[in-house]
Amino acid sequence: MTWKGWTVLIFAVWLIIAAFIPGVVGSSSANLTNFLISGIVFIAAGLPMLKNANKTAAWIILISGVWLLISAFIRELLVQKLEQ
Repeated sequence: MTWKGWTVLIFAVWLIIAAFIPGVVGSSSANLTNFLISGIVFIAAGLPMLKNANKTAAWIILISGVWLLISAFIRELLVQKLEQ
């Protein structure tokens, strides 16, 4: 397994563990930071993997990274909209 594969595996495990840590999920800023860092790493690992033979896995990782970046801001947008 390459360093990109290990990186994705470590961050995937982190996302699962982070869901059970009260300070990470409960705090808005910690949640935002968690998703932003994970999303950036998934995108950074997914893009180079597109050149390898397993393009399906690379696309899944890349789309997951983009979703993590977008989802980091959805909660904030919803809270602002409900407060108006």
